Amino acid sequence: MSSGRGGLADLGFLGGSFQWWMGQICDDCTWRDNILPYKFDNPESITGWGYRYKVRIMGMHPQSTDELPSEKLKFANVMYGVTDGGGQGGTMTSPAIRPGNFVFGFFMDEHENVPIIMGILGNNAQTELQAKTEMTGGKAFQGISGFAESCEINNDEYKGAGPGDIPIVKPGSKESKKEASLLESLKNNIQSTIDLNSGGN
Repeated sequence: MSSGRGGLADLGFLGGSFQWWMGQICDDCTWRDNILPYKFDNPESITGWGYRYKVRIMGMHPQSTDELPSEKLKFANVMYGVTDGGGQGGTMTSPAIRPGNFVFGFFMDEHENVPIIMGILGNNAQTELQAKTEMTGGKAFQGISGFAESCEINNDEYKGAGPGDIPIVKPGSKESKKEASLLESLKNNIQSTIDLNSGGN
């Protein structure tokens, strides 16, 4: 009779000790190398392994980044639904996970080394959000804006990555949009006046 260890019968892998967890996605400078934000010609040119994220798990990891830096946390893979595809034949869905998101999932192994992200917890308009991540002055395990200031990496190849790269723009209020529009109009009027005056000399 088999001892149940090794191969697919290893009950210590997914099934022997099923453990849930909840955590927070770390600053993207700790995981963005895994994801190319532009098209690639050769799969071997990809430096990472797709959509994996560093997660600070509540009750397992300390809140303080001094005690445990975000870079030293384990990567968590993403679980997809059956209609999302697995990447073969062009069937793939990109997860909409941002730094600061609270996610939950399970460990695939009894030693809690292989975390899987199964879902994400949303916030509402009244949730207080920090404008900085845990690596730029914010606090872990507290609300963090999707537009929060993240840490910079020297020689970051993703800053102006590839054709069609679209920057993330923080939405503004109606008043700020009107003010920006007015300023742009004034700037154009001043430039037109300068052009007319310089042409008349």
